[in-house]
Amino acid sequence: MLRNKALILGLMAAVLFTGLALGSQAIPNWPAPATWTPSGASGLHTMGTAGDVTQMLPFIGITPCRVADTRGNGFTGAYGPPSLAAGAPRSFTIAGQCGIPTSAAAVSFNFAALNIGAAGDLRVYPAGGVVPLVSTMNYNANTPNIANAAIVPLGTGGAIDVLADATNIDLIIDVNGYYSEAAASTSDYFAIIENYVPSGGVILGHNLNTTTTGSYGGNFMADSIGAGSAGVHGMSTATTGRVSGVLGESVSPTSGAAGVIGSAGGAPNANYTSNLAAGGIGVLGLNTGNYAIAGVSDFIAGNFINVSTGGTTESKLQFGLAANAMKAYGNVSISAWQSQLGDLSVAGTLTKGGGAFKIDDPIDPANKYLYHSFVESPDMMNIYNGNVVLDHNGEAVVTLPPYFEALNMDFRYQLTSVGKFSPVYVAEEIQNNQFVISGGRPYGKVSWQVTGIRHDPFANANRIPNEVEKEPAARGFYLHPAAYGKGPEMDLAPRLDQAAVARQGKGSNAADQ
Repeated sequence: MLRNKALILGLMAAVLFTGLALGSQAIPNWPAPATWTPSGASGLHTMGTAGDVTQMLPFIGITPCRVADTRGNGFTGAYGPPSLAAGAPRSFTIAGQCGIPTSAAAVSFNFAALNIGAAGDLRVYPAGGVVPLVSTMNYNANTPNIANAAIVPLGTGGAIDVLADATNIDLIIDVNGYYSEAAASTSDYFAIIENYVPSGGVILGHNLNTTTTGSYGGNFMADSIGAGSAGVHGMSTATTGRVSGVLGESVSPTSGAAGVIGSAGGAPNANYTSNLAAGGIGVLGLNTGNYAIAGVSDFIAGNFINVSTGGTTESKLQFGLAANAMKAYGNVSISAWQSQLGDLSVAGTLTKGGGAFKIDDPIDPANKYLYHSFVESPDMMNIYNGNVVLDHNGEAVVTLPPYFEALNMDFRYQLTSVGKFSPVYVAEEIQNNQFVISGGRPYGKVSWQVTGIRHDPFANANRIPNEVEKEPAARGFYLHPAAYGKGPEMDLAPRLDQAAVARQGKGSNAADQ
């Protein structure tokens, strides 16, 4: 019965050894498990148990290399003749040879026994340890050359002990890799390249714990203090299809459930549920210091952030309350809005269903709001107005801002005499940012209004069309279906979202034609 499975793990069936091992070069290669679990660990690992080694160690391959050949046979390494004497353990220091580092916990070996004179067995174990009850390989006089691969932990000084129990033999020791917690190098890394077909995962973590808080399907930690270090790094190199570096999903409708939770600055992930109503969250960012969520996109033609929900009354996008809480470069579509405290700056064109200002009512600011609708116009119109007192000739010069003519064209005028009728008129139209009023009674008061159409470079390049056909995907649907007595199934916003996703899937950002 195998008593110490950690000493020799992944034994291969003994096979007759051919001329490959009988020469002076190491055999080309042999299989080794991708990971090795040291003694003291099990399938279930606890981080708090003293002396428990909790992780499987990855295999780090090297070019197959010969450590010992007791025949001599041209071998120039440290471990040549004499032959291995029966009943006398012999130590072989492995660490420091053939690229095996001192940090190696175990090594992948291939042992070959040659010139066998009688039946017996070979036992290999960590130097300084107890001779195991299980053999590494068995042999007899009818099989003069035999070999077997095994994983053996290193003992004192990075060495192994080898014992031939019944007869003298010649021994060849080859290595092709090791198992270690330390990194193989500064450029290489451990990777699992096998795909798990049913769910398409390379690494699959499945936690069946249904009750305990803080249970994980996978737990990755980074102790590095270097910039850019991460417990999990997701990257997709596919150039077609809808692929993600990291995909987080939650099917739970319970309050506070999230597909992805990110916390920084000591924000406890157990407290976020107290601030949320029922329902799940796609991405939740928590931070007691700087940004809760920060996103950077070099894709300037599309959306910087696209946040949506199936509801019709709740906020689709919630800004933070700090200055510069959110900056978006690209297109931002907001179908419903709850609250915005602070300034919103839009470098492009703002298209809306309606607009108004909302302020504290000046006559009852503690208890009432005052709303005013925006002025709408088919033109890109600016409005200027004021009051002026005429001189003794019933005339006045009205001076406009110095940027007026640079910004506006196509001027329209309105004049109203205040207090008493007076046949005022525009005697001289706008030149050098001013115009002249005449025809009034001396020292009379006139209220004036001038409108202009923008003709600055941006306005000239971005004229707003007044009436256009809806996109093919939008026809038959409404921006505001309820205003026309239609149900939510006639809402246009989901249709446009679907069309945008379809365009991105085709690698195009062109609008529907």
